[in-house]
Amino acid sequence: MLPPITHDDAQVGNYICVTLTVLILACRLVASKYQPRPFDGAFFVVVFSVVVLIGRLITTYFTLTFDTGVDAVHAAAEGIPFSDAKLSHIKEGTIFSLFNRVLETTFWWSQSVVLLLLYKRLVSHVKWSGKVIWATWGFILISYLAVIITIFLECTPFDHYWQVSPPPGVCNKGYKQTLIQCLSNIIIDLTLIGIAIPVVFIQGRQTIQRVRIGALIALGIFCTVVTCVRLAYIFSQGSLQATRSFWAGIQIVASGFVANAPIIYGSLKLWRKESLKSKSGTASYAMTGMGGGAMSRDRTVKGIADDQVNITRTYVVTSGRKSEDGSETDLV
Repeated sequence: MLPPITHDDAQVGNYICVTLTVLILACRLVASKYQPRPFDGAFFVVVFSVVVLIGRLITTYFTLTFDTGVDAVHAAAEGIPFSDAKLSHIKEGTIFSLFNRVLETTFWWSQSVVLLLLYKRLVSHVKWSGKVIWATWGFILISYLAVIITIFLECTPFDHYWQVSPPPGVCNKGYKQTLIQCLSNIIIDLTLIGIAIPVVFIQGRQTIQRVRIGALIALGIFCTVVTCVRLAYIFSQGSLQATRSFWAGIQIVASGFVANAPIIYGSLKLWRKESLKSKSGTASYAMTGMGGGAMSRDRTVKGIADDQVNITRTYVVTSGRKSEDGSETDLV
């Protein structure tokens, strides 16, 4: 039996998880400055995700403060029924929980969009990529609508969501919505992994690039594992709100990290290269100045005028072509 999660644990977890995820997204937005296209579609999806997270922070707070119909029914079954004062807020808490589920779903799907936009660039030169990418877009849209519809239609009539006596059954526990949500999330993660795997075996890829793509695949597997653990916890603990909120927060951090870590890492590499080039350029300029002074003194000694000397300088320029994730492909 998995250990229960208290409301206090869930509330603290809510603050910590949202704070960590917002920091990750903020780093992603700042890192966009060093990308070839700073304000691409993914940038605005991340901005939207930050707004969703703030909304989710608020709805989770009120959901855990007021409790839900599921919590009230569970407490009554345990012989510790809620007071009349607490029962008077069950409806509000339950409604907040429904909107909470909408915001959580929206965030997870938005991170899938961020990853898909990245993978689209990685496989843009592969023949089969176009159809696979479009099919993935279609599944993301259809699965998102399916989850949102199930959130609000799983209980009929609608007031069964906050009904306490008589118990409305299991519809208010959101098992169908949770199952559709988690399975869809897993399918999307596995699809993205499937898109990335063939890229590893494309000829011409450098070893370091294969390692980076392998890291993306590993992160996708990690996110899938977190989703499975969350699903197991929700079903084992009767879909209590504290459990749902706590593990949703864990999955939010995981998905936010997985979706944005590649761009943050790539931008750090670009920033480091630009810094090294800047320092190298400054040092070269200083050395050139020193050499020029020595040459001037030599000319003075030999009595040769500056306008009688033709100096030819040859510059050899090497530049690395970079992909938009910050990886270097080859030298020209």
